Amino acid sequence: MSSIELHKPVFLIMNADDFGYFSSVSRGVIECARRKAITATSIMANGPNFQDTVEWLREVPELDIGVHLNITFGLPLTAMMKACLSGYGRTFQNRIRTAYLISIKKMPVSTVIQEWRSQIERCLSTGLKIRFINSHEHIHMLPSLFKSYIELAREFNIHYIRHTQPEWSITLDIKHFCRNMTLFILLVLNKRYEPNNYIRLIGSGMSCKLNLEYLEMCFKKMKGGKTYELMCHPGYLDKDEINNPMLIRYHSWEDELRLLIGEPMERLLQKYNVRRVRFSDL
Repeated sequence: MSSIELHKPVFLIMNADDFGYFSSVSRGVIECARRKAITATSIMANGPNFQDTVEWLREVPELDIGVHLNITFGLPLTAMMKACLSGYGRTFQNRIRTAYLISIKKMPVSTVIQEWRSQIERCLSTGLKIRFINSHEHIHMLPSLFKSYIELAREFNIHYIRHTQPEWSITLDIKHFCRNMTLFILLVLNKRYEPNNYIRLIGSGMSCKLNLEYLEMCFKKMKGGKTYELMCHPGYLDKDEINNPMLIRYHSWEDELRLLIGEPMERLLQKYNVRRVRFSDL
């Protein structure tokens, strides 16, 4: 890296996933936005408290908004998707079962895209400006969905999409290795449709478990003058609302919230000359 690059700032979109997942999670996202710790968030449009939580976003108009396309949690919006899931209580299944249903064509790609289209339209109906899309649990990276996902962004004139990539520098154990290998294979299979304007993503390697050590490892590798997106999952944990033990084990909502708003995070950003930006600044 040249001395010029070393002195150029790094631009980082701080993007909180899962707005609308649960009200307590959404409250944590809003807290981070008020403190200017994040610059974007993506809405889970089929969330149970969609109308109420979307109104909270109007309190932070400087926050960029996207749609967190979802087919692995909660209830569908469309009749076609509900019919596909009639044998499963008309409820979305986990990502493994969902991928299986797509692979055997029990959940047609056309039905997925119609569901995602309805989720985008629901967000647009609130009057919010939608600047990007991504998906819950990166399900859009499935080769059967990836091309249609890109076409859906074009249909709605959405300029930024998430293109999830492996993070080999943090292959800490067999779990991380398998995750990276899966993403690598998906990238190879999706290569012909790779977008030319995607922003390099960090955070997927420590999804829902971000810490300062990991972030410093990422910041060391970032190049001056370039823009990156940090995927994060801040929130509050209300155990009266969130009672699924698997979700609670997987997520560290409050730890990530404290990390993002804390003074050590500010010092780390200053140390590596990292500046928070929004998609709308690009």
